[in-house]
Amino acid sequence: MERKLQTIEKWSQAQKRTATVKFDDLFTEDSIIELKGLGASSTLIDAKTASEYSKAVGSDWKIKKTWLEGERVHAVLTEQNEWLDAAGIPEASYEGEFFIKDDKIDTIHLQPTLETVQEQARALSKFSIWVGREHPQQYSDILVNGKLIHDENTGRLLVKLMHQWREETESKLPTSSE
Repeated sequence: MERKLQTIEKWSQAQKRTATVKFDDLFTEDSIIELKGLGASSTLIDAKTASEYSKAVGSDWKIKKTWLEGERVHAVLTEQNEWLDAAGIPEASYEGEFFIKDDKIDTIHLQPTLETVQEQARALSKFSIWVGREHPQQYSDILVNGKLIHDENTGRLLVKLMHQWREETESKLPTSSE
């Protein structure tokens, strides 16, 4: 159990921009992350690519609680990152399942809480309208069939566009003196 928990803690630390953990030391060769998203949609992502995305958006994952159930390690997790911050979301909360083989992560299932899904849906719907209107080419670079592409380049572009969206939409809000 202790080694499995250490593996999950290493994963949490590996998502940070300053991380020095090598992905090959953390994941099995064909590891995946299943990210359940808005509504009933689900996305399978190569775990190494998803970790590069997390680094690009400045993720900070915190493990709040863990427990073992057979070969699975369950976890309650929170995430903070730059795009959540730009969207006005203090943190996202998830329930996770980690499947670990030989001290390496094979599969991760992440399910956001209902509150996280609702907050992200509100922010992303407004952001999607803005980016589709203001930056149509970049819109297609970050979303395919309405799903976010989870890779390093998209992460960087998303953070840049989210900050720009936030600045432009905040500057158009009426002030209290108007």
